[in-house]
Amino acid sequence: MFLDLVKAESQKPGTECRVATILRELDKPERAELLEALQSNFAAAAIARALTKMGHDCGPTTITRHRRGDCVCGKAS
Repeated sequence: MFLDLVKAESQKPGTECRVATILRELDKPERAELLEALQSNFAAAAIARALTKMGHDCGPTTITRHRRGDCVCGKAS
């Protein structure tokens, strides 16, 4: 119960996390590949580095939070 309260307090209604923003910005094939990578066992750091090389600044902690559904948008991919 306590952690649920903390999670609720840390989320900003009406916003999305960086991963969700990147997913929205990608074309269909790249979006599908990122979704596949997020659902795989690729390291968050590897995904973050690849996104950064593509011009989408994103850190591994952001990837991990999104995967767990603990990000601002609360969407697990």
